[in-house]
Amino acid sequence: MNIEEKDGFLLEKIKKYLNKKEKTDDILVYNKVDSTNIIAKQMASSVKEKKVIVAKSQTKGKGRLGRTFFSPDETGIYMSIIVKPHMDIRESVNLTTLAAVVVVEAIEKITKKKVSIKWVNDVFKDGKKICGILTQASTKMDSSYLEYAIVGIGINVFEPTDIPEELKDIMTSLYEKNEDYEKDVIAKLIAEIINIFFDYYNDLDKKEYVDKYKKYSMVVGKDVYVLKNNTKTKVKVLDIDDECRLIVEHEDKTVETLSSGEISLRLD
Repeated sequence: MNIEEKDGFLLEKIKKYLNKKEKTDDILVYNKVDSTNIIAKQMASSVKEKKVIVAKSQTKGKGRLGRTFFSPDETGIYMSIIVKPHMDIRESVNLTTLAAVVVVEAIEKITKKKVSIKWVNDVFKDGKKICGILTQASTKMDSSYLEYAIVGIGINVFEPTDIPEELKDIMTSLYEKNEDYEKDVIAKLIAEIINIFFDYYNDLDKKEYVDKYKKYSMVVGKDVYVLKNNTKTKVKVLDIDDECRLIVEHEDKTVETLSSGEISLRLD
């Protein structure tokens, strides 16, 4: 585990913008870690839920399907939230979709910028990725119900100077170089993500985020490519159901409902 000392200055800024009803002693802020999800996993069994880990940079940021998440210093938000819902492991994708809605609403509230969701776990701006979400979960012994879940969120806030060549065409940031931005924007975004996330989470059974997930979707009505088992299939997205599964129509007009699993999407 690679951890540099905690950053009390950023923590105090975050606390300024939190709703007073949320506990502020359950947030840890570090200068650099290997991965906030790794740190969260190491402490998840022994802490209460609603624990938040934030880092200014990551050396081994985690992405979906084993990918890495580029996490340079001082340019983004890298955070993980530990929760312990009474939820079957098969429902844990709902935490990812909830988090995607939260990120969109926080960004639009704080920055006034328009962003959208690419099913299942990415947030896009101007056709490129600005945010990835990774939910990892552990079940109770001899049960399919969760012991805990970790919701990892990475957001590119400022444009880094050293973007890897392979990412230049697919990632972007909320703010371009030399663009004016809100004072304390990173602290405000982190606080607002925490505020909104737990507003939804505290009434999780209501699933109030589902309709908003559909509203913010950038794929409904679009032609996309589904990648599964090394096979690429072109489909049209008809809708997203109440379990946040994708309802698609194949070129032969057959209709299929897709869960996230090992499926990935490419825009047409």
